[in-house]
Amino acid sequence: MYIYWKSEPELWTVGYYRPDNSRETESDHDSQESAAARVHYLNGGENAENPYILHGPELERGYNSPYRVSKERVNYANNNI
Repeated sequence: MYIYWKSEPELWTVGYYRPDNSRETESDHDSQESAAARVHYLNGGENAENPYILHGPELERGYNSPYRVSKERVNYANNNI
């Protein structure tokens, strides 16, 4: 199960607990609402966030990966939230 926590004064981190009770980070957010929406989506919720916004492992793959989302789609999605 994914959770979020306040990791810095202006930063909310999404992740989960490993079996050894350490936290694994999935993504960082500048608002509690954004982190909560990401957690809701990752835990199986519907319509919780914009699917075109890249997070965590998706960002690590970068724009040269076969999973690339075009900048045009990201811009369109960001302007139509």
